[in-house]
Amino acid sequence: MESFKAVLGLVTCIVAVSLVHGASVSVSRNITTKPTPEPPSSGPRVDITLECIGSSSDLSYYIKNQVNWDFKDSNGVVHPITQSFYAATGATASYADSNFKAGRFEFKYETNKMTGFYQFILLIKGVKYSDDGEYTCTLIAENKTVADKKTLKVTVVHPVDSVMLTLYDSMNNNKLYTSNAPVTDSTEAIPIKPGSFRVECQAKGSNPAPKVDIRFDGASIAMSDTGDKSVVSGRPSYSKTLSVTQDVAAKDMDQLFSCDANIAGNHYVTKVASIKVRAIIDTPDFLCDNLTRSVGDNHVEVKCILLSESELACDKVTWEIAEENFVMHVDDRHQDPERKYGILELTCTPINSTSLSTSLIVHQAADPHFATVFYVIYDGGPKDFKHAVIINKQAGRRRTSISRKRNEPPSDVDYPVTPLVKDDQLFCQSLGTGLDGVVVSRSSSDLMTHTMHTGDIDHGTTGSMSDHMAAAILRSLSGDVTGHNMTGRSPVMSPVMSPVRSSH
Repeated sequence: MESFKAVLGLVTCIVAVSLVHGASVSVSRNITTKPTPEPPSSGPRVDITLECIGSSSDLSYYIKNQVNWDFKDSNGVVHPITQSFYAATGATASYADSNFKAGRFEFKYETNKMTGFYQFILLIKGVKYSDDGEYTCTLIAENKTVADKKTLKVTVVHPVDSVMLTLYDSMNNNKLYTSNAPVTDSTEAIPIKPGSFRVECQAKGSNPAPKVDIRFDGASIAMSDTGDKSVVSGRPSYSKTLSVTQDVAAKDMDQLFSCDANIAGNHYVTKVASIKVRAIIDTPDFLCDNLTRSVGDNHVEVKCILLSESELACDKVTWEIAEENFVMHVDDRHQDPERKYGILELTCTPINSTSLSTSLIVHQAADPHFATVFYVIYDGGPKDFKHAVIINKQAGRRRTSISRKRNEPPSDVDYPVTPLVKDDQLFCQSLGTGLDGVVVSRSSSDLMTHTMHTGDIDHGTTGSMSDHMAAAILRSLSGDVTGHNMTGRSPVMSPVMSPVRSSH
């Protein structure tokens, strides 16, 4: 027979309430115990002993004073158990009467010969869940007032019935996955995107309140040892819901959320639920400018837009000069150690949660900028996403015959242009002059083989329309002339729409 004697660890601090002749009582410490197994044949019976002890100083339990035991159950109902030396009687004593008759309760009075104290002992045999509650020993004085009272708590423990672990998307609070059991090595990880997640653990059915511990990769991130009490099938039943938000970074490995729930002590095995995840970032799309520029051009900006189904952040963006292995961070100005590339400025601006815009700005273009590869890089955790970007140098030279005077053999003037043929138009850009968007219309069979002759530009000689056009192109070599829009079918040229002086 398993018996819990309350003699050990008596509460010796006695605070008397309205003491009569110094009389007071003390009770044994709180008791926590498992119930007797059901059916009884499946294990040993569990008995507990409750003691109420009174000092013998100026105390006569036979003449002046009386000691009573009462029990307040889990529903808050108070049941008289004993009155003086006997079992309680009367209309409110049905609880005591049934238990005494069933042999579950036994009450006795004795004097401790070693201490001389009086002991009023209540023995409860075959402890049940219904015995959980508060037991109060009250000392009644001869004038029928309460001289002293002490209460002890009996907790009949019950394990956690269930644990439920749920993973939510913290942004939209969408339920992603639920588990009520621990994972194993063979359990496949749940694929998620890096970000912030809300983890909720719900433990139910224990007595007393459970200790709940939420962990991420073995480290505790939230804990509680309180709960909400209810009464289920006549016994106390506590539940607790605990939640916490946790950031999950992309890693080339599984990560584990878990929830442990158990009552204090070593009465039962801890209940565990866990979720195995693997945070994977979606490969972003890189949409970058394909620039063609000239040596000496100022503020050359290469812009890239990154798009993804995952959240993107500017602090994960860097640029790199491939040949130099020189890494540059956004929102800053950089200069390589050898000063080959001058000042490079990097910017980044979020467009929305899943897209951003980043730029590499060259303050003045030089040959090294056209001879290297720049990389825009996004840090994806275990994997970097890298995209190559180049700045194209103004390609080739186009030879155009221009004569100094009409009716003289043409002389060759060599100036750099870059043709971009589209439909039946020719776009030309002059290297180093800023002359962009010069448009010459032609038919599909016209290959611009016509010679352009000028008048006497130096002396202001009046010439044809083509003379004025040639003059405009020559002037553009030493100045910044833009917006020449030449329309019509070749070889006929329309007037030049530009700030070019006419000799007419």
